[in-house]
Amino acid sequence: MQTITILDIAPDGSVQPAALESPLPTSGYRWIDSGPDNPDVTAWCGQNLDPVATEALLAPETRPRAMAIGQGTLILMRGVNLNPEEHVDDMISVRCWMARGLIISLRHRTSYTLRDIHAKVDNGKAPEGPLAFTCQLAEGLIDRIESVSIALEDSVDDLEAAIFEEHTTTRSEHTRLAGLRRRAIRLRRYMGPMATALHDLGRLLPDTGEDKEAAKARLHETANRATRSVEEQDAARDRLTALADHIDMQQAARQQNNGYILSLVAAIFLPLGFITGLFGVNVAGMPGTQNDHAFWILTCGSLAISLALVIFLYWKRWF
Repeated sequence: MQTITILDIAPDGSVQPAALESPLPTSGYRWIDSGPDNPDVTAWCGQNLDPVATEALLAPETRPRAMAIGQGTLILMRGVNLNPEEHVDDMISVRCWMARGLIISLRHRTSYTLRDIHAKVDNGKAPEGPLAFTCQLAEGLIDRIESVSIALEDSVDDLEAAIFEEHTTTRSEHTRLAGLRRRAIRLRRYMGPMATALHDLGRLLPDTGEDKEAAKARLHETANRATRSVEEQDAARDRLTALADHIDMQQAARQQNNGYILSLVAAIFLPLGFITGLFGVNVAGMPGTQNDHAFWILTCGSLAISLALVIFLYWKRWF
């Protein structure tokens, strides 16, 4: 079970620990941060929030979206997983409820963006209110997603250079290609809805006593950055698909060339095999059995036939 952090943050940035059941502060706001599997949080949400919001916040799986419910706004977002020994594309679900005097953030695993906000709160630089908190959270999530998208593009560049310059592909390059395609697909799965959710969030901000126009402008810019990341991931996915097609064409051409060479070899050795097979039968009346030079005559004749076939194939431009 994840621990729960409950802080009352005053307008001047000062912070006081609070109890879950205590009344909301008259000035500033309360921040509740925990995991959705915490029974205290589960019970509190069920008693104090709309049933639809409670179900969405506590759901085992979520899809990024923003929705106004009563006097608050539900925000479901995703962030890249930067935890040690975990896959970066195994994106972390960050669920938030934003209302006047209250911000709730729930996540199953450690979010580095939320950890940064905790550090700011500890240093007396807490967000001014729920809107500012949401803007900082969205910006932090997109910052890390952009860095992962840039790293993905760089990896695709390196792979393209290796494949197109060497004109051959190794098993390691096949493995890298498969891993990059999987990462691009998994990132794109959530980033499209994430960009849409941020665009919608700018229209669904609740009245928290803060400057809504400034928050809308920040969220609009963050949503545009998310859209740009989606476009970059689409481009990376298309380039990886083109690389896979290029590798398939290389392999098909190599197999076709190998088959063509085998066909030419077979065309040369097929008549020779027939001749040697014919002279190899053990029946009476075989010519040359009494001639001491018969073997060399047969060998020279086979070589002459082979040379004639090579000249014929070259003349027909089949060689």
